[in-house]
Amino acid sequence: MPSKSFPPQHMWRESTVFNQHAVNKVMQEQPQNCVILRFDISNITADIVKIENFTFNKSMYSKLNMNSTLDMKKPIPMLGKGKISIFVYEDDTIPYNVGLGVEKDMTARYSSMNMTYENFKADLGLLDLFRTFPGRTKNPDEADIFVVPYPHASHCLQLNTVKGWARECGHISRSSINEIISGLMHYKGNEKKHLFINSMEVWHAHPLLRNVPLSLTHGPRLNEGGHHIVIPYLSDDPSFQPSAVKRRGEQWWLRPRKLALSYFFGSVNRNMGKNYRWYRQLFLEEVRTNWTFSPYLGHLPYVVESLGNHHLHSKNGLGYFNSIYKHSVFCPVLPGDSPPQKRFFDVIIMGCIPVVLAFETDMTSQSKTSWHSPGGFPVEFSYPFAKHSNSIGTESEIDYDSFVVQVKEVGEMRETLEKLLRNHTEIQRLQLNLMKNAQYFLYGMGDDRHLHEDAFAKILQSLEMYFSLLQK
Repeated sequence: MPSKSFPPQHMWRESTVFNQHAVNKVMQEQPQNCVILRFDISNITADIVKIENFTFNKSMYSKLNMNSTLDMKKPIPMLGKGKISIFVYEDDTIPYNVGLGVEKDMTARYSSMNMTYENFKADLGLLDLFRTFPGRTKNPDEADIFVVPYPHASHCLQLNTVKGWARECGHISRSSINEIISGLMHYKGNEKKHLFINSMEVWHAHPLLRNVPLSLTHGPRLNEGGHHIVIPYLSDDPSFQPSAVKRRGEQWWLRPRKLALSYFFGSVNRNMGKNYRWYRQLFLEEVRTNWTFSPYLGHLPYVVESLGNHHLHSKNGLGYFNSIYKHSVFCPVLPGDSPPQKRFFDVIIMGCIPVVLAFETDMTSQSKTSWHSPGGFPVEFSYPFAKHSNSIGTESEIDYDSFVVQVKEVGEMRETLEKLLRNHTEIQRLQLNLMKNAQYFLYGMGDDRHLHEDAFAKILQSLEMYFSLLQK
């Protein structure tokens, strides 16, 4: 298995021609000055936000009820009891200060929307879904899978505010993790049936939990002994609930867009040349130097802007970005610290076709392609329920190639996208495949629990396949 250290500098640059002076100039600027200033898109974006009124001001976590059970007076869940029996340990199995206490504290924080770590908060939603799952059993002798009610990512985030951040959740003591595991009365002899919810990038997890026999993670899959099921990030925006997305209808996905492309980037600094974010810098330099001959991509304007630059963002929060994505044909999702990124799923749900850089990788895989780095983790190790991942039945796999545009380098992006914009049939094919697959990146919460073929249904299918393999 390759090291997680970054590839040599020449690997980042070998296939990309760029103007080093332009890159250096951008790096010297402050993030607030990094908007592409040639084109005034403020009127367009202001109109979009005004029309949409897309303010995200309520979290689905406000509807989360710890220790809740499914209200059987409601319609019978489509998923029924499924094909798997799940035992969820009672809350007092885990010490209060690392279990239910963390859940109550962090649910309140997520509900009030004062936490900025969007990538860490899926565990509380997942625990609620497992607790209310119709196939939950109270009899451990009937269990196919045992769910450990320890919200590792949320605990890691909670202690961060007290002790400060440490790599690999090092601010959580080894003794706390060992106490959790030793308190699992059915663990011995059933280690491979115990599911840990580590809803963070896999190398953020505490070393004692990173390679437990079975876990949920945001990826990538390391294949170093434990079985990782890669899952989507969770969005608690009510408009991202499966029922809300299903109500859109086909014409919503095929409607005309106001923008050809939208790309928002974070801070620009000299350290970007040392990590995977370098490709974001290359794209910014490419736009500044080689897209100057026209204010349009195809026949539509485009947005390339700093995440913190626009006053509309500060006023409307995440709703600003989502409303812009909704009115864009393409949304580049360039490499970040790890594969994949929450942005990838956000743009899909908003109907924007993701554009990624495709690198060759020599890691053993069917695709031989990484969307993260040269020689990096392949797509099937990095994205939920992917084709050839062997993590879910072949009939339930997601074919990402059917709705993702891939380019080999940033210099190819404009030509590739302009060619696609002239092919309306192909654009519609991509958009319809977005519609087909978007539900698999959503989690039904509150009244939407267990009623849809969503991300949690995919997780159950992955667990069914895993359990069937254990039986052989």
